[in-house]
Amino acid sequence: MCQGRRIKKRKTSVQRNTLNPVFNEALVFDVPQESVEDVYLVVKLVDYDRIGSDELMGCVALGPKMNGQGREHWYEMLESPRKPVAQWYSLMEHVTLPSSNNGKCCLRQRQSTEESKNSDGAL
Repeated sequence: MCQGRRIKKRKTSVQRNTLNPVFNEALVFDVPQESVEDVYLVVKLVDYDRIGSDELMGCVALGPKMNGQGREHWYEMLESPRKPVAQWYSLMEHVTLPSSNNGKCCLRQRQSTEESKNSDGAL
C-alpha cells in the first residue's frame, strides 16, 4: 500500500477444512529504491464462507513506519534483497496504517497473479 491505496494484491493457496491453517509461501513484490520509505504491506487472513459473508480473521502490517515486529521485519528484508526472510506473526484485529505526503511510491508487479479474498497469515 502507498498513501492508503492498495497497489498490488497477492493470493496464497486456500487452506480448506482446518481451524489452524499454516501458510508457508513467499510474497514477492518489487519496490523501487526511492519508494522503500513510503510503501507498507498489509497481510489479511480472510475466512471465505460460501453461505453468508466472508470474515476477516486478522491482519498484520509491515513497513518502515510501523511499530515493533512489522518494522523490524521490514528492515531485515531490506538488508537481504532477493532473499526470503521468514517471520511468524500473531494476527491482530486492527492495525494502524501510516500516512505519507510523498507521492513517489509505486510497485512493479514481478509476475502476474490472480486477485482473491484470501491472503497469507504468516510470512
